[in-house]
Amino acid sequence: MKAFSQIERETVDVVGSHVTGCLPKNPEIEDKLKGKVLNKPKNIPRSEWYELSEDETSGGSLIKQILNQKETDMCASFATIQAMMMVWVKQFGWKAFVLLSPSDLYNRITGGRPGGSSIQANIHRAMEEGVLPADTQRNRAILKAIGLNPNHVMPMADYSARPPSGADGTRQHFRISNSYPMDDWDELMTAAYMDFPSVYGRRGHAIALVMAALRERRIYGKYANSWDGWGGGDEDGEHAFGFGYDSESYAGSGLRTYGASAIQSMAATNEVIELMKLVA
Repeated sequence: MKAFSQIERETVDVVGSHVTGCLPKNPEIEDKLKGKVLNKPKNIPRSEWYELSEDETSGGSLIKQILNQKETDMCASFATIQAMMMVWVKQFGWKAFVLLSPSDLYNRITGGRPGGSSIQANIHRAMEEGVLPADTQRNRAILKAIGLNPNHVMPMADYSARPPSGADGTRQHFRISNSYPMDDWDELMTAAYMDFPSVYGRRGHAIALVMAALRERRIYGKYANSWDGWGGGDEDGEHAFGFGYDSESYAGSGLRTYGASAIQSMAATNEVIELMKLVA
């Protein structure tokens, strides 16, 4: 496994008496991510947003299930995995669908400690090392079909679960190949209009952006939320587990504190993808 520096080990961030699940932006890791950007698009002018936005009932076609982090602090890992799987389906199709493990990503960032992690650490780790599949019967069959160890799997929502040894090669098949960090609402909406699933944070929580949605003639970010214990909300207060909507006035300032990243593509060979599609 590649050795990571101390700056990539997260610590618990306490705001008052509240321990956040999404830690504030890690500038040093973000600088590393910026150094890997291959093609960051120019912002789409706001004058074009309304015409490009879809009805709020659209979206979600790339999501097989909204992941549930349960009572853990792993929101940044869950949001990252949710966005990664959306890109995977867009790129390779549903027949090659693989459920990935947020626990594998989170454990390697924190060493199995509770307290949360940053979006930057999750994206960087998913680019450099990749992520193991979740422990399902189908995923074990997929790993066997592509000539990998079927025991290289991890649970979904167990931050203390220990990753299996010798699994570095397996992770490389489930890795982000292209991504770029974002700092403001214009960049986040541009990613949505270009169909790049994104991860963003605000108010101590990270979520996956699904699309830019028209709602009562206003533009919102439609997201997938992995936690059902999240308080607060936008004008409509819709922040329960599942799909919800963020306005710029509610979420925009959080981007400066927690950051965001758009995922453009995943790394996998055509040969491996075709073998995955053969697994029922």
